[in-house]
Amino acid sequence: MKYSAIEIIQIISALFIVVIGLYVSIFNIIKIKTNKSKKIIINFWSAIILLVISIILFIYTIISMNLLYNTWVLLNWLTLSLESLSIILIIYLLFFNNKQENVCKT
Repeated sequence: MKYSAIEIIQIISALFIVVIGLYVSIFNIIKIKTNKSKKIIINFWSAIILLVISIILFIYTIISMNLLYNTWVLLNWLTLSLESLSIILIIYLLFFNNKQENVCKT
């Protein structure tokens, strides 16, 4: 199977987002579990959702790379929506999570 340049970029970006999403979600879950006094439910569930989305995106990328030959429009939109949701959760957990903690400390 021969992939186009856009499909190769899509696969690489999906795998890149998966790696960052897994790292951020596992880091936040460990941080929340070890620091029980500052446990925030929304951040915990955001990290869990990001972990699940990253795993789904990774599995989907591997399947589409090997079996489906990603030419269907619906599957491209599924990949893009999972990537955008992952990016939104990563930004929330990295930046807004820290601002909430700084506000609580003062």
